[in-house]
Amino acid sequence: MLPASICLPAAALARTAQAPAGPDIAAPGSSLLDMVSPLFRRGGSGSLEMLLLGISITAIFAALIAILLLIRIRSQARKKRRAQEAHIAALEEKLAETEFFANASSAIHVIWEGREDAAPRLSGALPGCDGVPAGKSEVLDYESWLHPESADKLATALNALKDWGTPFNLFLQTRAGASLEADGRATGDRVALRLRDLAGKMQELADLSKACSAYENDAHSLRGLLDTASEPAWLRNKDGDLIWVNRAFAAAVEAKTPEDAVDGAIELFGAADRRRTADDIRENGKSRRVFHAIVRGERRTMEVTSARAACGSAGLAMDITRLDELRDEIKRHIQANERTLDQLESAVAIFGSDQKLQYFNAACLKLWGLEEAWLRSSPGNNEVLDRLRLAGNLPDEVDYHAWKKKQLEAFASVEPRENWWYLPDGRTLRVVSEPHAFGGVTWLFEDVTEKHKLESRYKTLVSVQRETLDHLREGIALFGSHGRLQLFNPALADMWQLEDERLNTLPHIDQVMQWCLPLYDQMALWGDIKAGITTVDDERTTRTWRISRNDGRVLDIFLVPLPAGSTLLAFVDETASARAEDALRQRAEALEAADKIKSAFVSHVSYQLREPLTSIIGFNQMLASETFGEMNEKQREYVDNIDKASATLKNVVNDILDLATIDAGVMQLELTKINIADALQEAGQLVKERLIRAELQLEIDIFDTSSTIIADGRRLKQILFNLLSNAISFSPRGSKIEMSAKRDGEFISIQVRDQGCGIDPGLEDKVFDRFEVDGKNADHRGAGLGLAIVKGFVELHDGSATLSSRSGAGTIVTCRFPLNGPAAKNEVVG
Repeated sequence: MLPASICLPAAALARTAQAPAGPDIAAPGSSLLDMVSPLFRRGGSGSLEMLLLGISITAIFAALIAILLLIRIRSQARKKRRAQEAHIAALEEKLAETEFFANASSAIHVIWEGREDAAPRLSGALPGCDGVPAGKSEVLDYESWLHPESADKLATALNALKDWGTPFNLFLQTRAGASLEADGRATGDRVALRLRDLAGKMQELADLSKACSAYENDAHSLRGLLDTASEPAWLRNKDGDLIWVNRAFAAAVEAKTPEDAVDGAIELFGAADRRRTADDIRENGKSRRVFHAIVRGERRTMEVTSARAACGSAGLAMDITRLDELRDEIKRHIQANERTLDQLESAVAIFGSDQKLQYFNAACLKLWGLEEAWLRSSPGNNEVLDRLRLAGNLPDEVDYHAWKKKQLEAFASVEPRENWWYLPDGRTLRVVSEPHAFGGVTWLFEDVTEKHKLESRYKTLVSVQRETLDHLREGIALFGSHGRLQLFNPALADMWQLEDERLNTLPHIDQVMQWCLPLYDQMALWGDIKAGITTVDDERTTRTWRISRNDGRVLDIFLVPLPAGSTLLAFVDETASARAEDALRQRAEALEAADKIKSAFVSHVSYQLREPLTSIIGFNQMLASETFGEMNEKQREYVDNIDKASATLKNVVNDILDLATIDAGVMQLELTKINIADALQEAGQLVKERLIRAELQLEIDIFDTSSTIIADGRRLKQILFNLLSNAISFSPRGSKIEMSAKRDGEFISIQVRDQGCGIDPGLEDKVFDRFEVDGKNADHRGAGLGLAIVKGFVELHDGSATLSSRSGAGTIVTCRFPLNGPAAKNEVVG
């Protein structure tokens, strides 16, 4: 669009063009020069000049206006551009300031923008927080460095934040034990996560939150356990009102649910019982009483234990009704037994664990003639013996005190003891001391004077035969052709708990079987034994069986046919050998299981300790190489400390694995022929730098530079390195360490001597124990595995490791290796 000053001449030209067309006027479509040329010709040269002058002036004026407008527009554009540049600079300065404060706040910021699959932006770091990785990809892999429970909580919260915009604030914990605060927010299509190291009050709050959660879990678990218990349990507030009961309590008071019992204040015990319990808790903090309660319509005896609690008090009731009934029943049994014992002709006296008389029957009074009132005063066993001696009712002994001491040894015996007392008046007593199950001894005095006389005459006739049988440990029974017992020995009666009187009645095999059934009730075996004894077949053969009785004893049974239709039945107690066999079998199984456990332990430790440690060392080496940027001196010092600590830990882990491998019995030696001189020189080179730093001198003395032994080169080098490291650790600066090797018969003896502080007397036997550390040199204290490794590897070579030392005079460690290697362990390689 042209300016107004230009439009006016144009209008004039238009009016001129609208004049009547003459012969000299150009037709439409002609050029402007063609249109005005007739006018020029008509007006002459003066009009043409005026027109040209007007057009020029108009054009110049229009150009000036256009220039002014252009200048104005450019000026406005420059101002706008300068304003935009200033705004951009301010925004950049604000962004830089924001990033500075974000990085300076010891926090990690992660931002997701736009699409879900878009890569997040990460800024900031937590350099002082244990367990938080430095790399971007490692930080985003939360499961690798967060505790599993914290990783699950963060993943759930992030999903809710991304899907629904739900903000969150969580306390997290790394696998290394450090605490973090995670704060998530959503603005528009942007999701932001901030991870911040907790310190000060926030750290205390996180610890309290963690402890509170643990306490809540414990309380929930305990309540769940009590809720499943069969004994009623409850909690009361400080006013003594119920606030919680378990299901057993609700069932006891016949409430539908525990809540109904609490809401209805349904009590299990009476008000007086509750007051006594409350008084006990108020005075002593706890209470234990026995109350009676009505449980599901029945009167029960309950032992109630209560204690002070944070809410008020807690209680637990145990039903001891059956226990009371058993006590009453035991009392009745004791009274019945006492009445039964009073009917016996044998004197019975029961002494307690304090050797005081607790019971005696009527036969005891009759036998000894002692005063009943005095016996009821509970005299001691030694006092009773003294009274009997004064009355002349004890055997005449040369050394009465020694004899009495021997009798009183029954209180320390676990087996019954039987003695014969020959009294001065001619009476013969069979005295049996039976240890009581609750402590003490039961004495049984049986007057066998007449019986003893008869047995003496009978024993005179069969003394040789009886003497032989009585000293046999095997139970012997001789049956005649009619199937009746003719002869037996005491071992048989003891073995089958049979009374001599019964066996002396010449019982039939059927009767003997019935007596033995309580200990062994397998009728099939007894049928075979009966058939072997009563058969009339002339071709009878010897038969054997092994049985396990109900009381756990193992017996071998031998049935041997004898002439004239008699049969010898022998019982041999093989319980000890059977138990030994079973113990050996169990021990073999236990050893096999232990071997598997050790192998599993080696595999588990190899993965669980070595793998993470290797990762730590690798990451530290990446930091040391300054791959992610240049570090300052302090950071380099930290990285160097991490590298040293990791190397130390790696050596400890390797030592532990070596010890576990040795214990598991899976350590394999790669035996080769090794030059002793070269091995000692290589070991010296391994510790050369440590010797220089410690200002120590190492002297190597080798008796023969060409001597060789058969050993595992790598393990031998490890042995020498550990010995030298131990000597360096305990040697003062400027001192000397001597390492020598010499031949000792069929062995090579390697010694390492230092001039250190030595070892106190009495501790030399412990230095080869695992994790044993000498407290004298705290500056060089290690894990205490070096010498244990040395001893283990030396013994694998069938050698020995010894140590001699004196406090303040240095230490000498000697390792002896067989020249030809360990016998029958591994083949020599190469």
